[in-house]
Amino acid sequence: MRFAHKAVTAVGAGLMAGALLSAPSAHAAASPIQASVHTVVSDEFQLCGHNQYGQPVCTGVIASPNDWKRVYGWWWVGWVDFYGTQYHSDGSVSKRHRSCNSGKHRHGSFFACYGV
Repeated sequence: MRFAHKAVTAVGAGLMAGALLSAPSAHAAASPIQASVHTVVSDEFQLCGHNQYGQPVCTGVIASPNDWKRVYGWWWVGWVDFYGTQYHSDGSVSKRHRSCNSGKHRHGSFFACYGV
């Protein structure tokens, strides 16, 4: 009986090790990450999506005077919606929407969202 128990334990340990070795790649795709937003024409934007706890959240409105704006302190998983606003000199306003996949274009603690 003792030998059988050790054999089962060894098999169980092997299966567990295999599961642990494959887990990081599955987890990495869903790991939370911050956004670096590329805005060429939008004067301000807002991001909405799911945070690291799976809750739907939106940032406040963020000014974007430069082409790239890192959004610190907001951790995203899955798709993130970009809502951009451009104010024209004639007083008119243009609105833009784009969805960004936080699992793509990852660089360190940030993913690139090409918002426009």
